[in-house]
Amino acid sequence: MKALIRALLLFTIAPLLWCAVMAAINVRKEKSEGTGIDARTVAFGDSHMGCSIDPRVLKGAANTALPAEPYLLSWYKLKHLSAQHRIDTVLLGFAPHNLSDKDHRKFHDNGWATERLMKRMYPLVPFREAMGLPLHRKTYLRTLFMRYCTWPQESHVTYIGHFSGLGAKFHADSVQALQRHFLEEDGAVAPISAYGIACLDSIVALCHRERMALYLIGSPLHESYRRGIPEAYLARYAALSARYESEAVHVIDRTALFAGDSLFANSDHLNGRGAKLFTRELQRVMRPTQDRTVVH
Repeated sequence: MKALIRALLLFTIAPLLWCAVMAAINVRKEKSEGTGIDARTVAFGDSHMGCSIDPRVLKGAANTALPAEPYLLSWYKLKHLSAQHRIDTVLLGFAPHNLSDKDHRKFHDNGWATERLMKRMYPLVPFREAMGLPLHRKTYLRTLFMRYCTWPQESHVTYIGHFSGLGAKFHADSVQALQRHFLEEDGAVAPISAYGIACLDSIVALCHRERMALYLIGSPLHESYRRGIPEAYLARYAALSARYESEAVHVIDRTALFAGDSLFANSDHLNGRGAKLFTRELQRVMRPTQDRTVVH
């Protein structure tokens, strides 16, 4: 019996020791790892921003946008990056679909999108704080174990995206995109996310507190997509735009800037040429407000 207990202890101790060593290596790696971002102008948001803000045109800017990035992730990313170095200007994607509850419920659903979001979130949120967030707890804990305790990770900077210059050929997919953004499985319009708007409000408050100029940017959308946006979303988007402008936030709504197919990769993403033209338009609109900004 003693021999059995001893064998069981050895069988248990070896994996635990391995996990402890891996955790120590990965935590040290994470603490010493830089973000690679030192730009004073930084773009945040989902694939709309990732495909529309070309940092080769907007000199001195970095595009950190990731596909399907909800405001909760943008909030923690901005909080983390602004603590690492000075950010003067924040460009944040702001379109009707960003208000959808479908975007933010991915954090607490149990699916592939939830797991992908957890891999981006885990380095940004302290454990105790994460336990109080509306995250799918089992997926979050599994992500922590896999990222810290199994093997030395090459990088823990999983939350930085980049500009994606898409091909020029237009793919008509407005029906699928509208369903993905606004409709439930039964065809009903998904609710607007109060939690997502609260996260956006937190971003606004952080920018004001840290004296960062905030631009909420509605990237161009294809007319076939714009026609299908539910009226409730358009009304809330307009109301929020007015409120944020009254709070000294720069709202640049260019969702209807381009007509036709030539500048779009699909119904809600610009192609590379469209991104270049839109970024130049953004430069033009931002320059007067930046000239009026006091240098801190």
